[in-house]
Amino acid sequence: MPSSSALARPYPTSLVSSPGPPAESAYTKVRHFEGETLSVLCSYKGYRNRVDGKVWCKIRRRKCEPGFTRVWVEGPRYLLQDDAQAKVVNITMAALTLQDSGRYWCMRNSSGTLYPMLGIWLDVSPESLWRKVAGIAIAEHPFLLYLWTHRRLVLFSSSMMCLANEI
Repeated sequence: MPSSSALARPYPTSLVSSPGPPAESAYTKVRHFEGETLSVLCSYKGYRNRVDGKVWCKIRRRKCEPGFTRVWVEGPRYLLQDDAQAKVVNITMAALTLQDSGRYWCMRNSSGTLYPMLGIWLDVSPESLWRKVAGIAIAEHPFLLYLWTHRRLVLFSSSMMCLANEI
């Protein structure tokens, strides 16, 4: 396994050709709630060598976070599958947590040098209250509480006084 700083030129340690932190535009932003699953398709159709290793790496301080780098193993929350015929890597992260938020790169490993292919900026939000009550959808606002159930919207104030009851 290459060291976390073994990134190829022109991506010395920052994964971008300009100095400084990676440009925001280098990442595709993805938003999920806690408990959901992230699925990423990472294409390497422009590359000749189908047998290069593939790596899923969480970026911290412009390097692969120590202890996070995932190669082609299946774990309780991670699944990385390389379809060499289609030249696509399928990366799955299940049961997302707030700590999963961050920047990731799908990279190919050619002779110990990592080449970035796709950047993902993952934003995991706390589990939505809409999901917490079976059969009744709930959303909170600083001063209002909305309940949606059986095609009926009920709006309460912070004092729990019913303000509206619409069908």
